Amino acid sequence: MHLRIVTPVRIEFDEGGVDFVQADTPRGSIGILPSHAPLFTDLSEKGFVQYDQNGERKRSAVSGGVLHVLSDTITVMTQAKVFVAPR
Repeated sequence: MHLRIVTPVRIEFDEGGVDFVQADTPRGSIGILPSHAPLFTDLSEKGFVQYDQNGERKRSAVSGGVLHVLSDTITVMTQAKVFVAPR
C-alpha cells in the first residue's frame, strides 16, 4: 500500500511498501490491510497513526484530521505530525 501523511506545511511522509496501517479515531482504533474498502473518517485530536513498512513498525502522533483510503492508497491529512521513536 502507499501511505501519505500531509500537513498544511508540507508532505511529511509519502512512501509505498506499507503492509498495515492502524489509526485512532474518535470511535476507536481502525486497522487497514491491502485491498481495504474505500473509507473516509476523522482522526482523534490526540491520536496515533502506526504503520508497518518492510517488517518495521513506525508510529507518528497526529493532531486530528482525516484519513482517506482508496485503491490501496491511504492519505492522512492532519494539522501536525510528530514521529515517535519505537519502544
